[in-house]
Amino acid sequence: MHWILEFVGRDLSRQSADTSKPQVELDVSHRQLATRDGGRLNLTKLEFELMSYLSQRPGSVVTRDELLREVWKQPFGGSNVVDVVVRGLRRKLDGNAWVISTVTGHGYQFNLTQS
Repeated sequence: MHWILEFVGRDLSRQSADTSKPQVELDVSHRQLATRDGGRLNLTKLEFELMSYLSQRPGSVVTRDELLREVWKQPFGGSNVVDVVVRGLRRKLDGNAWVISTVTGHGYQFNLTQS
């Protein structure tokens, strides 16, 4: 019986170590997102710039106005272009879409792990 507990303990510790790794990583040299399961997602220029900006601020809420100013280089808000690009990214991310969460009334947040 003791060996079963040891085996389960090893298995659980392996699983918890895996969850500490990011599900997706930005591959700057290829302008792609690499998923932990080995998948590669090609990104448009805007998708790449948006993911780059968000991933440099994990856990921080980034407003649409900030994204328009810093990624799109537009000093004004009021456009839904950010929402459209985020929607496209989430579609590409499929089961990993949770890495970009909406913070209602504020903007978006990049998440390293699923909550």
